[in-house]
Amino acid sequence: MVILTKAFASLQKLSKLGNEPLSFSLTASLFYPRYLHSILNAEWSVDLRHVLMIYETLKSCSCQTGLEIGAYYGTTTCAFVEAAERRPDFSVFVCDVVITDAVRNLVNQSPAVDQITIIECESARALQKLLDLRISIDIAFLDGSHVFYQNAIEAAFLQCLGARTLLLHDTRTQSSDQYGRNYLFDGPKKLLERFRSSPMWFVVEDSDMRCHEQTHRGLALVTRDREVWERTVAIFSELGSLPIADVRKAAGAPG
Repeated sequence: MVILTKAFASLQKLSKLGNEPLSFSLTASLFYPRYLHSILNAEWSVDLRHVLMIYETLKSCSCQTGLEIGAYYGTTTCAFVEAAERRPDFSVFVCDVVITDAVRNLVNQSPAVDQITIIECESARALQKLLDLRISIDIAFLDGSHVFYQNAIEAAFLQCLGARTLLLHDTRTQSSDQYGRNYLFDGPKKLLERFRSSPMWFVVEDSDMRCHEQTHRGLALVTRDREVWERTVAIFSELGSLPIADVRKAAGAPG
């Protein structure tokens, strides 16, 4: 179930926003083979459904700069790279403590390579560098450290950088039996709770339990922009309701 804060906005309002219709079609891109190539550790890879939700959010919003914290082997980097390829006005920063060869190859082989900057260091240092360079960030995806105090530092930096929209992964992982409420995973859950308690932020979350998927780990968007929120509600709702075969088809899987 998609969980919302504030009153649920009618999806009919989306027609007034002037955005293109939701299509969920990547058949003409390299998205799906790139995604498959990035699954080098399935346990820690972000599910295809959630990666598509991230991509559609990046594609549909008017953000000019995006930041990915925690690229790992590149499953979510696929979403940022695809968005950059579709949007020449979109600049991307990819940050991780160690940038894997899989991520470097994904970026370097993209036609949008000039729009993508790799930052190899821990997140607080990367965010300080961006602040020193007076680079603003419109939207950021947090999936690096999952310890609360580090996530709180990231969120504080991002607000200084002007970020109005954040995507958080593993918002339910700390509560799952698999990780036994380990404090090393408490960050996304606690950070999301902070945003939920504030009247300044709109929140949407997908954490449904689905067969052969790990979407119950949770993906959330928090934003100050009501139009971004309404658009993302539609994206999460539509992609969340698709059978996995249709999700793969939307991602450009053959056959």
